[in-house]
Amino acid sequence: MRDLTRHRIQLVEEKTRTSNRIEKVLEDANIKLGPVASEVLGVSGRAMIQALIEGNKEPARIADLARRQLRCKIPQLEKALEEHLTEHHRFLLRLLWKELMQQETLIAGLEARIREVTRPLAAELERLDEVPGLDRHVAEVILAEIGSALSPFPTHQNLASWAGMCPGNEESAGKRRKRRITPGNRWLK
Repeated sequence: MRDLTRHRIQLVEEKTRTSNRIEKVLEDANIKLGPVASEVLGVSGRAMIQALIEGNKEPARIADLARRQLRCKIPQLEKALEEHLTEHHRFLLRLLWKELMQQETLIAGLEARIREVTRPLAAELERLDEVPGLDRHVAEVILAEIGSALSPFPTHQNLASWAGMCPGNEESAGKRRKRRITPGNRWLK
């Protein structure tokens, strides 16, 4: 389970890097979707990027692909989509798009496998999921890193220390110094 959750974290980070590269290529071609659409790779943004990759050059037609709340921003979208997209940009977008789709497929496969592996720990996951600020993904990582048995940790302070969440407590002549947290399990942090 630990290997699966760690690999999922790495794939999600790689997907974020790929989506940032897609936005960079778009901005390089003078396409400024970011300021208009809050999520460039949302449903509308994906449809617009696909139209750009396919060679559509009419800003009005591409902006018309907007859905829901983005429909009221069509005039701003048309201005944002006035592009200078060259074949080089299209090639890079195609390449990055394939990479993004592959990463999403891999992440979905990992999610399914993690659900399968965590089925015996359903009660623990539900209890952790009830904690404010934790979602199912974080609960899965906590269980993967710590385990379901907390017997190796006599107190919650020992667990926090092992995780590296305790600040250093260096004091000299009544003055506190360095208040950095200690090195610990980076996956759990």
